[in-house]
Amino acid sequence: MKRYISEVDEKYYTDMLKVLEAIGGLKLNYNWYITDIEVYPQDKNNNLIKQYDNNYLFLSNEELIELLSKNNFNWVWGCFSAIPVKYTIDDIQKYDMPYCNGNYTIHGDTPIIQHPLAEIEIDAEDSSSVSIVSKDDNIAELFKKRFPESEKNYWYYKNYYGTSRWNNYIKEKEEQYKIYKESIELFNEEINEGYIVEHNLYIDNENRYIGDKCRLLLNDNCLFEWKNYYGKSQLHRVINHKNGNTYFIYNEDLYGYSVIDLNSKEHINYLPFESYRDISDSRYKDTFIFCDSHYNEYNNKIAIEGCFWAAPYSIITFDFSEPLTIKTIEYWKDVQNINSGNYNSLDFIKWNNDKLVVDIEGKIKEI
Repeated sequence: MKRYISEVDEKYYTDMLKVLEAIGGLKLNYNWYITDIEVYPQDKNNNLIKQYDNNYLFLSNEELIELLSKNNFNWVWGCFSAIPVKYTIDDIQKYDMPYCNGNYTIHGDTPIIQHPLAEIEIDAEDSSSVSIVSKDDNIAELFKKRFPESEKNYWYYKNYYGTSRWNNYIKEKEEQYKIYKESIELFNEEINEGYIVEHNLYIDNENRYIGDKCRLLLNDNCLFEWKNYYGKSQLHRVINHKNGNTYFIYNEDLYGYSVIDLNSKEHINYLPFESYRDISDSRYKDTFIFCDSHYNEYNNKIAIEGCFWAAPYSIITFDFSEPLTIKTIEYWKDVQNINSGNYNSLDFIKWNNDKLVVDIEGKIKEI
């Protein structure tokens, strides 16, 4: 039994006609028991509204496709259970009604189909995603083919970098660069170990930074080029690692971080998926913004100075023994309870063996 969840393939979720056509359309031999419904068809005389009663619909596959073909619309919520045609509605309603709104059991690592008689479950969740669980793996793979960015597990700690939506965003930014190519602010910034970052800041008509094309220089030689698509690049630090390699940590957007091995040019990129949802989405989560980094050879940890949006500065740490292994937010250690919103402004001073020496609002403290 396989599961796939699509969260970034579409601009709007969920177009059920598109989903049904992807997995077989009229060839599917099921009745659909549809529960936990929230929809707003533009046609108020739509048959769906007429048939919708007691929070469920019971339609043949042909009836559902015909209904959607005549008046297609997005499903905000909806749990679609595909049940073999031999079962009646009385047989079906002997069991609990499946639901997805607030049902976190369907988000677990093991895929489940809620209704005991169903062979497929499709869940439209809050106009944010659509998922499928199927006893027939071929059905699930048809879904995956149509929604290629879909994942087997839910979005928690997922990487947004490299998704189709992220790539489309980059294309839009590149078009902006073409428009504002004459509005560039050039300056060099010396960082550690004698390295220099050359900034090429793009400025829009309202004098706002819209992006930064950067080069890492050493002795006038360009070692690496990158772009920050949010504004001025904040994070850039060369790290001479205990393993003998030299790494560069930087960022390409407001959230997340990237690391490149300056010798092999291998690199990793991470953008926390939850921070790239629409801010009105209940699953949106502000994550820590990386502004500077301080590697500790003694314990192979890295301290990251930064903040949550418009909040005081603080520090997180995580293991940096394998720099090219992504550390998602679940591995970031908060040195004070910054998620509470009630914490002190804190600045990095130095590492002292495995302890952090910090300045907490003018007081030096080891933590």
